[in-house]
Formats: sequence, C-alpha cells, structure tokens
Amino acid sequence: MHSLSELVVYLKRYPGWSGLLSSIDEYNVRRGYLESVIKRSFFQEYERLMHFVPEKDKELLSFPIRQNEIELILEFLRCLSLNQLEDFSVNLPAFFAKHSKIKLSALQNANTYDELLAALRKTGYYGALSRLAPGEDRQIDYNTRELVLWQNFYESILSAIKENYTGETRA
Repeated sequence: MHSLSELVVYLKRYPGWSGLLSSIDEYNVRRGYLESVIKRSFFQEYERLMHFVPEKDKELLSFPIRQNEIELILEFLRCLSLNQLEDFSVNLPAFFAKHSKIKLSALQNANTYDELLAALRKTGYYGALSRLAPGEDRQIDYNTRELVLWQNFYESILSAIKENYTGETRA
C-alpha cells in the first residue's frame, strides 16, 4: 500500500478486520489512532484467549504485557529526554492495567527519572534502570536503556521456556 488510507480500505475488505475498522474514516485516519484501535483490539482478544491457557503456559504468554510495558517506559524516556512530557500519556486498556506491575498512575504523573523509578519499584525493570540513573548532567542515554530493557525481555522469555518446557516443546 502507498498510504494509510489505502491500507485501511484494503483491510476493511476482510472479515477479520472489517468490524474493527468499520468506524474508521479511511480518508481522515491518523496513524496513531489506527495503532491504538488495533492495540486495544489485540488486548481484548488476548484477554479472551488467556482464559483457556493452561496455568503453566501463562508465564510465557504474559510477554505481550511485558512488551507493552517496555514500550511505555521507552515512550516516557523519549518524552523525558526531549523535555516533552506533556506528550506522554498512559492510554492503555483496563486489561493491561490489571496485569501490569507498573504503578501506571505514578508513571502518568512522573516528571523526572527518579519518579519513573518510583513507578517501577516493584518490577523487573527497576534494578537495571536504577543502575543506569543519569549522572550530574541529567542526560539520558536512551539507546543504552532501550538495549538493556529488550535484552532483559528476551532473557526472561528464554528463562521461562527453560523452566517450564522440555524436549520438542522447549526446542
């Protein structure tokens, strides 16, 4: 597709997308809005499917929540490093809020790196990000933090697989 409008028109032809996109005006759609509609739909479907997941698989299948937590943290860090925190918003489905360990209200109101850390205190992100707290110059090395967060994410996935699965399933 050559434009966002073309993409929406194309997707509306398919039953799996038509209901979701029916209220979207394909000629005036904004990328951010379309992404938020798709993400919200993903979480609704994810929540329905999680009711059928065996208990031992829930840890591994919780990783979409962790992925979105990292994206939210990175969005905060981008806005903080650009001094544009007014552009930061925690706008996530209730399901996400229910399963996230981040203090989302504290994150929404955070204005400093220390306040970010306070919102993350009881999460797996706190240790790594507290070790990377900015120095006296208060400059944030965004790339290092992004790398550390994603490295932690993938190491956690591999660890969950190693702990919960054997044989062909583990492979």
